[in-house]
Amino acid sequence: MEIGIGTKLGRYEITSLVGQGGMATVYEAHDPMLDRSVAIKVLHPHLAMDKAFVGRFRHEAQAIAALRHPNIIRVFDFGVEGDGYYMVMEFMDGGTLAALLKNTKERRQVLSADQVLKLFVPLCSAIDYAAGQGMIHRDIKPSNIMLTSAGDPILTDYGIAKMLGVTSFTDSGMVMGSAHYMAPEQAQGLGADVKTDIYSLGIVLFQALTGRVPFDGDTTGSVIAQQIAAPVPSLASINPALSPAVQSVLEGALAKDPGKRYQSAAGLASGLRAALGQPSAAVPAMTAAGPPGTTRLEPFPQQAPAAASAPPGPPPASEPQMAPDQPYPYPYADWGQPSQPTLAERLHKRLGIIVAAAAVVVVVAILAGVLGTRGGKPTTTTATSSLASTVSSILSSVASGPLTTGGSSPGSTVVPDPSPQTAALRAEAGSLMMAGKFNEAIAKYTEALQTNPKDTAARIGLGIAYYHLPKSSRLGAQQLESAVTSDPGNVQAWAYLAACRYSFIDQSDGRDFTSAEEACNKALELDPNSALAHAFLGEIYSAMGRSDEALAEVSRAISLAPNEPGVLVAMGAVKADADDWQAAVSNFKKAVTLAPNYPDYVLYLATAYRQTEQYDSAIEYCRNALQLDEGYEYQAYRGIGRALWDKGDYEGAETNLWQAIDLDDTDAFSHWALGGVYYDQADYEGALPELERAVALRPENAGFLEWEGACYMALERWKEARAALEKAVELDPSRTGAQELLDQLTADGH
Repeated sequence: MEIGIGTKLGRYEITSLVGQGGMATVYEAHDPMLDRSVAIKVLHPHLAMDKAFVGRFRHEAQAIAALRHPNIIRVFDFGVEGDGYYMVMEFMDGGTLAALLKNTKERRQVLSADQVLKLFVPLCSAIDYAAGQGMIHRDIKPSNIMLTSAGDPILTDYGIAKMLGVTSFTDSGMVMGSAHYMAPEQAQGLGADVKTDIYSLGIVLFQALTGRVPFDGDTTGSVIAQQIAAPVPSLASINPALSPAVQSVLEGALAKDPGKRYQSAAGLASGLRAALGQPSAAVPAMTAAGPPGTTRLEPFPQQAPAAASAPPGPPPASEPQMAPDQPYPYPYADWGQPSQPTLAERLHKRLGIIVAAAAVVVVVAILAGVLGTRGGKPTTTTATSSLASTVSSILSSVASGPLTTGGSSPGSTVVPDPSPQTAALRAEAGSLMMAGKFNEAIAKYTEALQTNPKDTAARIGLGIAYYHLPKSSRLGAQQLESAVTSDPGNVQAWAYLAACRYSFIDQSDGRDFTSAEEACNKALELDPNSALAHAFLGEIYSAMGRSDEALAEVSRAISLAPNEPGVLVAMGAVKADADDWQAAVSNFKKAVTLAPNYPDYVLYLATAYRQTEQYDSAIEYCRNALQLDEGYEYQAYRGIGRALWDKGDYEGAETNLWQAIDLDDTDAFSHWALGGVYYDQADYEGALPELERAVALRPENAGFLEWEGACYMALERWKEARAALEKAVELDPSRTGAQELLDQLTADGH
């Protein structure tokens, strides 16, 4: 298709041409729905003729969109327009590292040590993170590293190389990729892993330090031959100012044998810092084994779609029957009880803040001043004073380590780095956490750990910050597991480790919460008065169907810390499990009053308002969450769509649910809800692809299978209907709706 200024790709309008490469053309475009500039990469038309490529594109697109790292470009959308496949990304206006290196070389200069560290330490973090998500770049080079206006590096084009088959030889026998940056194993058509990306980044590092690539030649073949066999050139002959230590780092990154290379990018970052005269420090582990769990969130039918000879009516959107161990999604939380469904996705929540002891008084004073006024006038509520007292009890990082609400950390032995630099970084990170700026807090905690990897307080803060972000609880658990290994007496670390483990298990459709329960019990063994540990244990018990014990635990937490937002959220969740939604509204509302910038808390309240049929309030709080911009946008749009569906506004529901899917196509519950909206309007052909997509994303979810089975029945696809419904009943024998549909199929001779 012809693309020019004014061309529309989906909802995006092309505004300018940015550049063109061998695989795609990049444009700047305007997104009218969010009123922002985006970058659109349009892959060349001949790629659409390759069916194998199209399949890879669709598969990889889902994985790329799930990546969330401050130094990896955000991918918002994927689509097809005519014969053109495109992806929509955040727009960067700082140029590329390739342009920076070219300009530097033209001035007969090389980057300074500070510039090199500013660029390559974050890139190492990004590579390790993506590898933990199962994503290997395979084509790292300066033109694939964008720069922000502040000069920070942003790695782009994840997955493009794999989509195009870079992992092997093409039919013509040529190796695809960029020969000057290609690892030996790639050049030989072998497999790729994180060490492949480390090699390519090592080439870029060599270029940044010397102004040239290490292996060059007149032909691609000669360059590849050098990648496979030639030793790393001597830096002393190119830039005598570089030390032998830098040579050693490059040889570790550019070893021909992957087994002799740095085994993680964190190792490369640590070696580079030491070689360039900075304190030796490792990039904190940011990997996660396997892709993060996806969010689950909507209610399923309490009774089956009914019809004897006519197509089944739509499954009611009210609360369904579901066994205690079967995922049952409400937007933004998951609650369970013995005779009620267990919510499938639990958003990352709780207030968790760690700052240096020297900064506590300053932070509390600032909060007292800022939160104590509204519109320039003093407030008369108790929210400010209760928050200040809560902050003063938990924003501590004294010699024994961070305190947990309601008790200290007996047995903590690791002393945080007393240096002003590390203390200041932790203080800044703590302030960002209080403001609900979790992504920025992660960057500061990471910087603190790069300065001192043994700073347990910073590592706990990093784990808690991850916990508050969507789909990041596994990353939080990794940081907290490291913290309790180095400081086994830290109550707060054990409590939040329990919360992270629970969240990750729940989002991954797991049903065994033993590891989460054990971590909570360890925290309470260290400190029986840890309010957060009691609160988290209450939620775990609730998910396990132990409702009486759950209520006892959260009640104990409330008695210890009645104004702790995380404790109030736990009480609200347990009340929701008991179907006491009015009490849930009350507790969530108190939590939001105390922590108004926490989008997870805001969305909990929105859900409770929807459950109590206060739809306008639900929509208002979802819109508030949109403004907080911490990665919850797709859930906020989904919540708006769900509330509008309940109100009967199908057009508005459809618009908002499509917006949620545009932001995260891997969100099964947005697809389910959109399918439900179409089903309600008897558009079964439109509903089926969305319901099938939900089942594909969550194949063990009995609720999705029941809806899919009902839709197959409406379309008279009897065999497929029976298969879906039988699996739903197998997964959850208590789903009477699915069983009734099966009985109906049998009675009708199907």
